[in-house]
Amino acid sequence: MAAIFEQGVFSVVALSQSVLYARSFDSTEFGLFALIVSLVLVILGIQRSIIILPMMLSEHNHDGREDIAWLLLNLIYCVSVSTLLVVVALIFIAEEGVWRKALILSAILSPCMLLNEFNRRRLFMQRRPLSAAAASVVYAATLLCGLAYTLAFRPEIELAIATWAGAAVVSAVASTLLANKYSSFHKISNQRERLLFATWSFLSYLPYAAYNNATALILGLVSTIQDVATFATARIFITPIIALIQAVDSVDKPASRRAMSQEGLPGLTKSISSSRYFLLGLGLPYVLVVLGTSGVLPSLLFPKHGEDLMLPVILWASVGISMMMAQPSETGLLILGESKTVFLLRVLVLLLAALTFNSFRDGNNVQAAIAGLTIGWASSCALAYARLRYLGVKK
Repeated sequence: MAAIFEQGVFSVVALSQSVLYARSFDSTEFGLFALIVSLVLVILGIQRSIIILPMMLSEHNHDGREDIAWLLLNLIYCVSVSTLLVVVALIFIAEEGVWRKALILSAILSPCMLLNEFNRRRLFMQRRPLSAAAASVVYAATLLCGLAYTLAFRPEIELAIATWAGAAVVSAVASTLLANKYSSFHKISNQRERLLFATWSFLSYLPYAAYNNATALILGLVSTIQDVATFATARIFITPIIALIQAVDSVDKPASRRAMSQEGLPGLTKSISSSRYFLLGLGLPYVLVVLGTSGVLPSLLFPKHGEDLMLPVILWASVGISMMMAQPSETGLLILGESKTVFLLRVLVLLLAALTFNSFRDGNNVQAAIAGLTIGWASSCALAYARLRYLGVKK
């Protein structure tokens, strides 16, 4: 419940930010904001695959302190990503425009978000969810102050990103103060196993990014910035579902790992089944409300982005259901060391999503993109569940 609260605070301010900017910015500027968010999400996803997941699923000291090597790896990643974005923006983007601005602003925001996300996960690893919740309150208060200032005095994308980065830094500092200290640097045990897991985890993330976090980027490449704005506006309606999944993700992987080590497959079965029931019990009523109001609420909330949001919102709701079903299954596969299987499943899902998008894009690029996500996530859910059954996980 502390994890739900912590993620809920993050998500309420993220939702408020998206809704208010969607209402205040024109389609071009909100489309730029959506591109930046998508790019930063991809960067965070890579961090999760090569740093966060291996750290969360590895053994750590009984006193709750972890190896300082993870911190060093995260710092190297922060510097590398920010440098790469600036180099690409200044050297490979020929002229000023939407893409150059998106890359430069992402280079400012991404290291701040990476530091904050790393520290949040550390607190959960240390079983200190109340400390994580306190840090999230600091983040929310700082971001809301920046949001209010931006909208009241200078509603520009540059200030919006700067205040967001500032809130992430303040929260990262707060969570650092709340966390236990790192242990002294020592030889990493099972180095080969960790490297192998991180490699397959990263490879698995690449197709996942293409049919999830990077969809707005792909849409921006093949369509207009206005389509990106419509896509991102419709996605706002499942933000609470994504928040719920992220909250469960903060606690179910360490919990499932402990259950597997203590009780074997029956313990793992019980753990991931509990996660699935919890997600559906809280998330499904919300999805039904979204479906019931999809004909009226989107156009009332976001008049600047047209009245053609009904079908995209309905499609996004179906994506949300599949995401809730798929998350516990993928947790089970990762606990069982099935990183290679996850990679192969995601490649297959990406192909299905790409074929769906290509089949429908002649009519409407936004609807085709979300339809591709719908097929992709539904396939991921079914295939992961089937693989778990084959491995002996009964539910």
